Amino acid sequence: MAIKIQSNFMLLEQENSTLKSQLDNTSRILRNTADERNGYRNDLSIRDQYFFEIPPILIFKNTDVSWKDLYLYLPKELDHAPTLPNRVISSFITPDTPTKTDMSALSWNNETIHFPKPGSYYLYTSLGTFKILVLNPQTSPDEQILSISTFVAGNIVHSNANQPHLGRKIRQSIPSLTGRLFLSDQPLLLWCGSGSWVLNYVLNRMEYKTRFVEVAGPNGEGHQFSEAYFPLAKKWGLIDQDFGAIFRDRKTGTILDTAETSLALAHAPETVEPVFLLQKKKLFPAFNQAPFQPMFSWTPDKMSESPMSSGESYKDLMKHLLAGSVNIIKKPAP
Repeated sequence: MAIKIQSNFMLLEQENSTLKSQLDNTSRILRNTADERNGYRNDLSIRDQYFFEIPPILIFKNTDVSWKDLYLYLPKELDHAPTLPNRVISSFITPDTPTKTDMSALSWNNETIHFPKPGSYYLYTSLGTFKILVLNPQTSPDEQILSISTFVAGNIVHSNANQPHLGRKIRQSIPSLTGRLFLSDQPLLLWCGSGSWVLNYVLNRMEYKTRFVEVAGPNGEGHQFSEAYFPLAKKWGLIDQDFGAIFRDRKTGTILDTAETSLALAHAPETVEPVFLLQKKKLFPAFNQAPFQPMFSWTPDKMSESPMSSGESYKDLMKHLLAGSVNIIKKPAP
C-alpha cells in the first residue's frame, strides 16, 4: 500500500510539474507579444493584456483597404486568414453613428475592401470586428487631425465603467485600450483624462504631435484634454475629446490652444467660440457615474438625449476651469 501511495504521489508530482511547465511556457509565449517587444507594458488582466499583438490603428488614406492590413493585428495563434475567404458580414452602430454602415455601398474580394468614400465604417467580417476610418487624402493635415479626433471622440463614452481598471497606470494601458477602440463593437467607457491619452496615442501613431493638458478650477474641480500641433496653421490647438469640442477665434476661424483660449475667455469671451466636432450625448446618470462595472456593455438605450454640453455652458465651464491651475504635459503617449 505504501509503495502504491508513493507511486501515485510521484505521478501527481510529475503531472503538476508538467502542468506548471506548460503554464510557464504559455505565459512566456504571451509575454512575447509585439506590444511588449515594442516597449509597451500592460497591467490589465491576461484577456485584456493580450487583446492584440500589435497596437492597432485602422486609419487609412485610401478607399481600397487590403485585408492584409487587418491580418496584421490578429494574434498569430488565431490568424485563420489562409483558410477562410475574406468577406464583410454585417455592420453595427456606435455612439458615433446611430445608423449602420450602408452595406450596399461596400464591395470586396479576397484581397481588398472597397469603401465608396472617406468616412467611418463599423464592420463584422470573417476576420473579426473592425472600426475603420478612411481619411480623405485630398484634405490638409490639419483637417485630418480633426477627422481623427472626431472619430476617436465619437467612440469614447464618458463613463466610469472601465475607469478603475486602469488605476494610475493609464498611459501603460493605452495600447490595450486602442485594441478595444478598433477591434470591438463597443466604445471605450472612460472619463476625460483616459480618453485624452487614447486620442493622443492615436494621433502620435499617425505622426502628429500632441500634448496632454490637465486643469484644476478655483474650487478644485478637474478636467483633462489634449492639444495637437496643426502643421498647416503652424500652431497648437486645444482638442477636448470628452465634449467633442475645439475653440476657434470667431473672426479668423483659427483654432486656439489652451493659453489663447484661457486668455480670451477671461478678457474677451465674445471673440471666441466653441466648435463641436460632433454632438456627444450623455449616458443616463446611473451608468455615467456608476462604480466600476467590468461587464458593462454599451447599448443605445443607455444613452439620454442630453448633450454633453451646449455652446454657452461649455464656454462658461472652460472659463471657470481655466481660471485655476493649468499643467501641460509635453511627454507623448506611449
